[in-house]
Amino acid sequence: IMQLDEILEKTERESNPAKAIDYYLEALSFILKNKFEPERKAEIEEKIKILQEDAKSKAYK
Repeated sequence: IMQLDEILEKTERESNPAKAIDYYLEALSFILKNKFEPERKAEIEEKIKILQEDAKSKAYK
């Protein structure tokens, strides 16, 4: 099983916002499934929200 930090490192290196969101969702799934570091859940959800808003704003340009 890939550890949470490894997933998040991969996410930070990802330049494609859609793939980054997928990695963040994978990290959330890991947290929820393993009840591991639940305090990081809100931080990851916020990063997903920012990426989604950024993708929407680029789509309307």
